[in-house]
Amino acid sequence: MHSLNQPLKMISFLFLSTIISVGLIGVSYSFYTGLNQFKIDAAMGDIDVVFSNQNIVSDNTAESSCTTEARIVDSGKNLQIDIQNAYAGYTSTINYEVTNKGTVPVVYQLKRTCGEEDAPIQLNVYQSEEYLRGDGGQAWGQIIVTIGENIEACDSLSLYTELNFQQAVVEIR
Repeated sequence: MHSLNQPLKMISFLFLSTIISVGLIGVSYSFYTGLNQFKIDAAMGDIDVVFSNQNIVSDNTAESSCTTEARIVDSGKNLQIDIQNAYAGYTSTINYEVTNKGTVPVVYQLKRTCGEEDAPIQLNVYQSEEYLRGDGGQAWGQIIVTIGENIEACDSLSLYTELNFQQAVVEIR
């Protein structure tokens, strides 16, 4: 009988050792992961992108009666371009500056407002591909306005460009 108790004691010892080992591993893992916690704070910000400056650089006025005027309207959200006494082939170049007064970095796109696609004006927009950082980030661009062939002489035209923008995804390295 003494020989039957020996294997039973050995199995009990191995079973108890396994339970204690697994318990120690669990406690150690719990302590280790408790030390390696990450704290992430997410903050909300605001987006406020506006036209902050503009100027007419050049126009190819063959007639002194043809003029281009540009002005910032709608609290800086739009740029209005007016051309008086337009004629086919007329071009003018307007430089503009965009400022991000918000706190969130953004990317922007400048485009004509809806419903102006059939106007006899071609707009070539050159803009920064970089994001605008928050709190005063700036970018510069250029608009080249060209009057198409299907226009009556001495027409007066008005068009708006608007800023479309969205939050930028910025990778920190």
